[in-house]
Amino acid sequence: MFDVLVWLYQTYSQFDACPEQPELAQMLSAAGFRENEISEALGWLDALARTVGEFDQSGVCPDTFPSSMRIYAEPELLILGPEAIGFIQYLEHAGIIEPLQREIIVESAMTAEELPLPFEKFKILVLMVLWSEGRNPTFPESDMIFFNNEKLFHLSH
Repeated sequence: MFDVLVWLYQTYSQFDACPEQPELAQMLSAAGFRENEISEALGWLDALARTVGEFDQSGVCPDTFPSSMRIYAEPELLILGPEAIGFIQYLEHAGIIEPLQREIIVESAMTAEELPLPFEKFKILVLMVLWSEGRNPTFPESDMIFFNNEKLFHLSH
């Protein structure tokens, strides 16, 4: 799933530029991805869209809780781990994400197929949430935050 998400990010400068899912699935298959990877990634993107839609319909304004403190439930602590939680706090304190985006990130991570979620893969999910909102990270810290020192998101299975 994560390799598919990275391919999408590297291939499309904007999330909205992605074709509809049937065409996208064919393109991903032609690019050499396995059917289960494709369906897992597209399923995760669907879940992300539903989560964003639920938060949009909730009527909660993004800046409603500007100084809120997040208490993580036990399942969230187990799945995210201290490194991911610290990363979320860093992104919030740096002004990269707002509390509402934090909640979308947490919800999206909880729907990932691989649990507990390795930190490098968690960073990919964070990047995908920002990308899906049309926020292609261009801030100076992006290299340090999202990219490792070798190759962009080089993942091994």
